[in-house]
Amino acid sequence: MIPEYSYRVKDFSIVTPWFRDYVIQPLMRFVPLWLPANIITIISNSMMFLALAIALFWPVTYLSYISIAVLIFLYAVGDHIDGMQAKRTKTSSALGELFDHFLDSFNTGLLLIILFVVFGIYNPYTVVFILSINYLAHAAIFYEQFKTGWLYFEKIGSLEVVIFSSLIILANCITPVNVFLTQRIGDWNISVVELLFLFSAIGTCVTFFITAFRARIAELNFYLFLVMLVILSIILMSSVSWVTLSVIITLYCAYYIGSLMRGHLVDSNAHYPDFIIPGILILAYFAGYVAEPVTIWAVIAILIIEIVSLFIFSIYTLKQYWVWKNPRID
Repeated sequence: MIPEYSYRVKDFSIVTPWFRDYVIQPLMRFVPLWLPANIITIISNSMMFLALAIALFWPVTYLSYISIAVLIFLYAVGDHIDGMQAKRTKTSSALGELFDHFLDSFNTGLLLIILFVVFGIYNPYTVVFILSINYLAHAAIFYEQFKTGWLYFEKIGSLEVVIFSSLIILANCITPVNVFLTQRIGDWNISVVELLFLFSAIGTCVTFFITAFRARIAELNFYLFLVMLVILSIILMSSVSWVTLSVIITLYCAYYIGSLMRGHLVDSNAHYPDFIIPGILILAYFAGYVAEPVTIWAVIAILIIEIVSLFIFSIYTLKQYWVWKNPRID
């Protein structure tokens, strides 16, 4: 049975009120009423994938940095316009929330990978720590929503991170700023910007503990996710490239977060994390095959199949909420 839908949020974001009043509200005049919020969600999320493609495959130039920064900012704009459009056209639904937040769960990893590429952060220990902490906090937020029905946005949350990322990439076009951010600190073999990101990850740890304490998260399935994530991180960071481990951790965590959303919006069940991927990697580690292409592609393929299956099931269950064109608003 599909739970009764109700979007309940407590938003303490510092930037959101300004962003809504001075950026989103003026732009809403140009958004036609017939355009469904879910289509806006798809368009805005495509900006992040395009930014990733530029970061990975385009030559490093001022134009590429500016393009990436603008695309990330446009993603933030679209991510707020879709919700406002849904409210304005009275088409808010469980499907819209699933669509929006499930895609956002991938963008956490995409944004971090973009930042790693732009600033040359390739140390696997740094990459794993920042990725894992961000996803752990992200998962705790959505576990709290599943458990209590409330979604909390802290004072410094996803919008602040996205806008800051856009600005710091843009600032990187300025040569003195680039030199300062990428210079190495003493004998630590760590850059200023890498240290900055590590400190921000420590701040994210605080968000996780605040959320876990507030929601009184004590359920086994959440902490099994934590254990599986630690196992994945330890095996991957000593065996594969930073890109490979980033992709696998992003897919693994996004699948679990999607399962939490499925429980909250679709079937009211507390879903467990995937055990297949950690099991495969443990066996491959002791057999000495973790870095083999067949292992990596098998793990990625299984995760993609699981994600697509979850997505299709959820959309099919909530299909009555999908529209290609909004009904006429009188």
